[in-house]
Amino acid sequence: MIPEIFVDVDLYSEEDSYIGTCETLTPPKFIPKVHELMGSGMLWQAKLANFRFEEPELEFEMNNKPVQFLRYTDIRPGQSRLFTAKCATADSDGTLHSWVHEYEVRFGGADYGGLKSGDPSKTKSKSDVIWCKITRDGVVEADVRRGPPPKCIIGKVDMLAELNKIMGR
Repeated sequence: MIPEIFVDVDLYSEEDSYIGTCETLTPPKFIPKVHELMGSGMLWQAKLANFRFEEPELEFEMNNKPVQFLRYTDIRPGQSRLFTAKCATADSDGTLHSWVHEYEVRFGGADYGGLKSGDPSKTKSKSDVIWCKITRDGVVEADVRRGPPPKCIIGKVDMLAELNKIMGR
């Protein structure tokens, strides 16, 4: 199978106002958190999953310093922002696919790198993810919310349904 090729990604603020074109977008990685258990009579540790993730981050890089992003950044305690990345990919026969990444994030601020004559003026940013929804061609593929209550629906399967039921959520 030939992979889909990234075509473009545009960034939008919560008001759906255009921020700019993104050169690189690294969506959050939802990596299960494990605890190690070493009991008597065991030769090595057992790794146990516990319905938790490592802390996910969203990263992106733009080839400019858009004033819209500067105005959008809010680093005050407790403040979060809604943020959307609209992407396009193309498969091997040229069919275009839409990807919409919707996030609620806490921006860690913008990183403007160095300013060197003749070089592009890049802007990078990292943020903590509170909520993430990824849609491909109009179908929701992932909907993950930190909580409370936590939510983790991937491929239309509610990964936390049993845990939330047991907890009365």
